[in-house]
Amino acid sequence: MRKAVHAQHVDQLLQAGVITGVVASRTAAAAARSGLFRQQQDRDGESGTLGSLGYIAHHTGRDLDAVRNCGRAIEIFRDLGNSYGEAILLDNLGDPFAALGQRRHQEHQRNNEAARVQRKLDVLAAGRAGGPASG
Repeated sequence: MRKAVHAQHVDQLLQAGVITGVVASRTAAAAARSGLFRQQQDRDGESGTLGSLGYIAHHTGRDLDAVRNCGRAIEIFRDLGNSYGEAILLDNLGDPFAALGQRRHQEHQRNNEAARVQRKLDVLAAGRAGGPASG
């Protein structure tokens, strides 16, 4: 329940544009907390923090970081036998993976369009080279 309320609060702050100004410092603080949890061998705290870092990373457009952080958290949840936490993060991973897939699809489309335009330019250049002289 607490994580759901936290996620809802983060969503509201993101929508209001409040987080964008403090993301770097908050992310650094959360990363530091994650390190402290690791040093204190508080695996549950570390996994929760990594999950939060993944959530924030996705919502700020850093989907690879989101996948990495959530992946590390999932490994910890598995080690702890916390199938609930694992399931939540596996579900959350769908969003950054979908965003990454969408970007790759768009990149593929841009590459195809660039290749099509280049072929047209090549045909035009070949026509000018072998066609009647303009003058």
